[in-house]
Amino acid sequence: MSSTSDQRMDREEVEAVVQRYHRVERIWSVAIAVLVAVVAISAILALPFLVGLLVALGLVALARAPLITRTTATSVATDADPSTVVSEFDDASPPNLAFQWGLADDVRSTDDGGAYDFSYFFGLQSAAMNVDVDVDDRPSESPETDVVSTLEIVATTNGRSWGTHTISVRDDGGETRLEIESSTDRRFGPLFLVQGLVADRYYADVLAAQGYTVLEREWSLSVL
Repeated sequence: MSSTSDQRMDREEVEAVVQRYHRVERIWSVAIAVLVAVVAISAILALPFLVGLLVALGLVALARAPLITRTTATSVATDADPSTVVSEFDDASPPNLAFQWGLADDVRSTDDGGAYDFSYFFGLQSAAMNVDVDVDDRPSESPETDVVSTLEIVATTNGRSWGTHTISVRDDGGETRLEIESSTDRRFGPLFLVQGLVADRYYADVLAAQGYTVLEREWSLSVL
């Protein structure tokens, strides 16, 4: 993390919000998984065995089937100047990905951005996320737009595309405005919605701990 970002960030608060998010997300994920299991077992017990088994397998497959993509649009403001904002997002730990780097076992800077390592199930499973940041600087005196810079952050997990985030940075006089558009680059199962909804609940809090105020946030789903 850059030194400027460290000065603006309340790191303890960021960690606290990330842990609250993780705790609630785990509780809901486990609860829904248990509910799916109970319904599946009930179907096996209540219906003829083969029919119940097919219903149970279909339910489990549907819960994990890659059917959904999700997009979000977030308006953000900060009193930091545009160059500071660009430097904070052009970093191994961009503010909008705090739920990712905040839960990683290891965060490393790379030439293009950062890399995160994760472990699951008591270290039996692992995953790696790469974050590549591309900055497009535009002259502030351009008569066509008040956008100072545009950043594109592309995240991949284990070599597979995961999500793209486009951040437009505007100089709005006494403050800097950001428009953050995020989309998943591959489809996820319905259980992924739990993670997204819980993240929405804590997104404004985790950005506030880094010096940003969420003004508006919208999301939409696309189902195959």
